[in-house]
Amino acid sequence: LIGNKLCHIRDRMKDGFPSEGRLIGNNGYTVQKGYNWLRPKGVKVEWKKFVWLKEVPLQYCFHNWLMIKMRLLTLDRIGVYITNCPDLCFLCGDVKKNHHHLFFRCNFSVQCLKLLSAWMQVMIPQDDVWVWWQKKKIKSLMHKKYIGAVVAILSYRIWFARNEARLHNYVVHPSIVCKKVKSIIVSLIQLYGRVNRNDE
Repeated sequence: LIGNKLCHIRDRMKDGFPSEGRLIGNNGYTVQKGYNWLRPKGVKVEWKKFVWLKEVPLQYCFHNWLMIKMRLLTLDRIGVYITNCPDLCFLCGDVKKNHHHLFFRCNFSVQCLKLLSAWMQVMIPQDDVWVWWQKKKIKSLMHKKYIGAVVAILSYRIWFARNEARLHNYVVHPSIVCKKVKSIIVSLIQLYGRVNRNDE
C-alpha cells in the first residue's frame, strides 16, 4: 500500500516536472531532481561554516547550532512557561540568565574563554564569536577550524556545567571544564592532524 502511494506521488511529480523546464539533456526525471525541485531553497547563513565543522563531533555541532539560533532552554525562555522561575544564573549568581549572558558574558564562561585563549595562543572575544571567527585571518585553515572547535566544545561543556549546577547545586571549577575541552581537542588533532600554533 505504501509502495503504491509512493509510486503515485512519484508519477505525479514527474508529470509536473517537465512543465517547469527542469529536465536537462537526456537525463530525464529522477527522484533526487524531483526532491530538489520540490523543496524550498533556504537562505544561506553566514555562520554555517562556524557551526557545521566536519572535524567536530555532531553533538557539539548541534549544540553550537542551538546556541547560535538561541534555542537552548535558558531561564528567560523557561520563565515564559513556568511561574516562579529562578532569576539567578546557576554558574555565577548574576541576575542575567539568557543566551547572551551564558555565552560568553557570565564570569564562569569568561574565565573558561580566557584559559582556552591562552592555551590556543589567540585572543577569542566574548561578543559575536562567530563573526570574529569568520573575519579572523589565519594562514592555516586547520588551525581556524580548531579554534571554531574549541568554541563549539566549550559552549557545550558550559551548558553541561550549567545543568549540573541546576540539578546538583554544585558548580565545577572553570579549569576542569577547560581540561575536558583540551582533552577533546587533542583527540581531534590526533585524528585529523596537527596544526602550527604560530601559523597566524
